[in-house]
Amino acid sequence: MREVSDFDSTEELRNYTIGLIRQIGLCSSLAKQNPMAFHYFKDLFLRHPEKERKGVLTLTDISIRRFPKTNPRKQTLEVADYQFVVHQADGTEDTISWNTCAKGEVNPVGKKMNWAMRLAIEGQIREFKASQKGKACELCGSYEKPTADHIKKFKDLKDEFLAAHPNHPTEFAKNEYAQEIFREEDAEFVREWLEYHRTNATLRILCEACNRKIDNYGSWWV
Repeated sequence: MREVSDFDSTEELRNYTIGLIRQIGLCSSLAKQNPMAFHYFKDLFLRHPEKERKGVLTLTDISIRRFPKTNPRKQTLEVADYQFVVHQADGTEDTISWNTCAKGEVNPVGKKMNWAMRLAIEGQIREFKASQKGKACELCGSYEKPTADHIKKFKDLKDEFLAAHPNHPTEFAKNEYAQEIFREEDAEFVREWLEYHRTNATLRILCEACNRKIDNYGSWWV
């Protein structure tokens, strides 16, 4: 097995790591079941920009799990279907992105904010879809795979709200799917965002195919 330091480019490192993940598959304990891979990924995780917060320096084991949102009936997993977890001696654990480690960079605050604001309105999106059950796509009339689409782009709504709230959160928590979400202390900001979205967003039903054709930042896939 090669060392993380062997590679001359990020692309070579990523390609080798992808092959290794496919070879290993799901694993409850790399330290016990594949010590060489354990040392490889421990070294890789040292490249994470937030390695101290992630507990990389003190980890005792690494596991590879099925990503929680992966269809449980899916038998052949893709690389994106695997989730890495670092384990500490006291039993605590945290997820970590091997791809972030390979790139050596972390998602910027703007990208984290985008995801947190999208996930915050997920309940409103579900409510809208439930209220429109049985309705056809507004563009082509199809009833297949209905999705909710923002007529006024989500990006525009987000940017307008943030402009009116310049003192917005810059730190985020993660949910069980390792997605960026707002922290409990930001509950008032979330409440105001939900009210703003409910008041200003106009949604419509589009089939998945039409929604993809629009190439619309405001599309919401649920």
